[in-house]
Amino acid sequence: MDYSQILERYNSIVQSGDVTVLAIVLVIAGLAAFLGYRLTKLWAAVIGFLAGTAIGNWIVTKFLNNTLMQVLVEVIVGLLIGMLAFQIYLFGVFILCGGFGFLLSMLLLAQYVPDQNKLLLISAAAFVVLGVLSVIFIKPVIIIATGIHGGILGGITLAKLLGIGGSTALYAFPAAFACAGILVQFLTTRHYKLDRGGDRIKRY
Repeated sequence: MDYSQILERYNSIVQSGDVTVLAIVLVIAGLAAFLGYRLTKLWAAVIGFLAGTAIGNWIVTKFLNNTLMQVLVEVIVGLLIGMLAFQIYLFGVFILCGGFGFLLSMLLLAQYVPDQNKLLLISAAAFVVLGVLSVIFIKPVIIIATGIHGGILGGITLAKLLGIGGSTALYAFPAAFACAGILVQFLTTRHYKLDRGGDRIKRY
């Protein structure tokens, strides 16, 4: 499945939602695209929880057959990693940006790497590379990562709310939304910076 097919699938899901659902999705996407850096800990906790549930799911499918236990393990692992990502700033940054790198790699390379195992391996490498870069550079990587992913989600949703379809909804709106989010984040955080522990640097 290539990038356009993934976006079209999301677009079909969006089309089935009502205005309230679309508005909620748009707000969440906007917060990610325009306030990604300021809400780093929140997004790290969310991505950490989702990553944890995915890891929990992998564990339980290997060793457990009880549905209730499967759900319990997934939630526990998700909460554990989510809390760690929230409390330990650099770990959270690594999970946040690495997770976005993994998802973006899956989106962009699916049409070029049909072998799922190779695609997962490449995406895992993207997770590590972007995660390491985010720990080194932190602020610009977080802004770009949250801007792009919030832009993709928000652009498609906004196009649906405005009744716009086709390639404009799939590409132009997400690109414009992402660029706007990244630009706004860089401009509004010129005097806002967090240290490597996640606390604001007062003099910055």
